[in-house]
Amino acid sequence: MKVAASCRQNLRKVFSDFELAIDASDSDLDQLVRHLRSTLSKAAEGDASREAESMVSGLLPWTNFLLNHVSADYDKEDWSRLMWDIYTASTGGTQSVTKCEHIVGHPEGWGDMMFLLLSRPDSITTETIAVWYFARRWVALWTFLLGTFVLFVPKLLETIVNLPAEAEDFDEVGMEVCKLFEAGESIKVTVMTAMGKDVVTDVNKDE
Repeated sequence: MKVAASCRQNLRKVFSDFELAIDASDSDLDQLVRHLRSTLSKAAEGDASREAESMVSGLLPWTNFLLNHVSADYDKEDWSRLMWDIYTASTGGTQSVTKCEHIVGHPEGWGDMMFLLLSRPDSITTETIAVWYFARRWVALWTFLLGTFVLFVPKLLETIVNLPAEAEDFDEVGMEVCKLFEAGESIKVTVMTAMGKDVVTDVNKDE
């Protein structure tokens, strides 16, 4: 099954239109196009569900091929437009374009097929969304911890540093802080905030 140079040009134009930095060889593109055309040529027509299965099977290698090039924030509509252009560029001028009329001839049929394609366990969207979801959760966690550190630690240090300079002005807790601090010990301080002021209420060695 020969793939014309114009077909490859149309596919590369699709990549450019969607701003995808893809430098695929002619043989790679030919293999993907042949698979799609071959699958569609064997499609059982007249049954929307079976046509959808054939289209999913034909387009799935394309979705996996595009995995490393498509932004993680692509939603179903973005994928639908991209895969439609891939389909038309791959099948234009061939008998394959006449196949799966229930899918390609009706927007609802194409939308239902895309839902099946993106719901496949081995499809692009499942993996991409999972990676993005967990990455976002880790970023949020580290941002929270960093914010807590930035807000709390300076106030704690200020509380300790601003203790009265004269030893006789210290209370029992303050004396203990100074003693441990001068001895180079690692300390754990309990701070109570009341009426806008921080008060050290307990200090112990951080065992």
